Amino acid sequence: MNNNINQNQSNLNFINNFDINKFKVSNLQLEKILTYHYDAVQYVQLLKNGNIISCSIDYLIKIYNPFTSQIENTLKYGKNPINYIHQLKNGKIAFCSYKSIFILNNNSYDIFQFIEFAHEGSIYKVKELNNLNLISISQDGFIKIWKLINNYYEIINEIKENGPINDVLEFKENIIIFDNNREKKLIIFDLNLNQKIKIISNENIFNYALFNFIKLNDNNILYSGNYIMITIDINSYAIINESRILGINSTIFKLCDNNFLIGNRSGDCNQIKFDEKKNDMKLISDKSNIHDESVYCFIVLKNKRIVSCSYDGTIKIWKEK
Repeated sequence: MNNNINQNQSNLNFINNFDINKFKVSNLQLEKILTYHYDAVQYVQLLKNGNIISCSIDYLIKIYNPFTSQIENTLKYGKNPINYIHQLKNGKIAFCSYKSIFILNNNSYDIFQFIEFAHEGSIYKVKELNNLNLISISQDGFIKIWKLINNYYEIINEIKENGPINDVLEFKENIIIFDNNREKKLIIFDLNLNQKIKIISNENIFNYALFNFIKLNDNNILYSGNYIMITIDINSYAIINESRILGINSTIFKLCDNNFLIGNRSGDCNQIKFDEKKNDMKLISDKSNIHDESVYCFIVLKNKRIVSCSYDGTIKIWKEK
C-alpha cells in the first residue's frame, strides 16, 4: 500500500512498459523540453485521464497532453508559489500554495473548497491517506489530518513538532513516518492511537537536512537525505542500512520494488538497486546533467517515456535509445 497515487500509477506504467533487468537511466535520451512555466517546476503528476498536471512557483498550474505537448489548461488561483499538487482517488485535485489548501473539481477545475489559513507557515505537501482523509505538512511544524464531513474538509487531528516537517509517508494502514528537520529525527506515528510509536534519532546519521521517503518494498522504507540513504525495517523500525552517497538529494522515485531513481541538486540522476538479502545499495546507472539545476520529480508514461521536472523551470520527456 502506498498513499501516493502518482507513484502507484507510475510503478504500474514502469512494470508494464520497461524491462527492469535491461533498463538503465544512462540509456535515456531527451525527446522533448517543455518550457510551459516561468520559474521552478515543483511537481508533476499523471492524471487519471492521461494528461500531465504541473505546478510551479510562478503561481501557475498547467495541464497538457504528454503525447502532443499541447496545453489543455492554464490555471491560476492566486499570487503565491504552488509547492505540491495531488489528484485524489475521487478525481478532485488538491494543491497547497503558501498557507492555503485548494481542492478543485475534476475536469472543470473550479474551486470545490478553499482553506485559506490551513497552516501558519508555508505548506510543503498535501496528500491523500488510504482512508481518503487528507494529510498536510508545513514549515510551522504541524501535521494536520482533514476529513470530508458534510461535503467539506475539516480538521480532525493535529500533530505538533518543534520544527518544519519536510515529508510524510503512510506505509501501513494509519501508520505514518515523518521527519523533524530541526531536531534531525524520524518519527513513526499511529494515527488511530494518536501517539508516537518510535523515534529514530542519531546525530551521526542525521547531520544534514532531511528530505523524503518511499516504500521500497513490503518490508522496508527508504529515507533519502543529504549525502545519505537510510533503509528502515517496517516491522521492527530498526535501521538496517546506511549508505553514503555523493551529492545532495532533491527527490527519490520508485520504479518498482527495490529499484529507484535519485535526482539531486546538481541536476544529475542515479539509478539504485536495493539488495534485500545483503541489505545493501548498489549503483546501477547514472546520467549527468539531466537538468541544469535541482531535479524535483519523475513520472512514467504508458508510452515508455519518463518525465522529469526541475528548479530550472523545465519539464523534460525522455525515451530509451
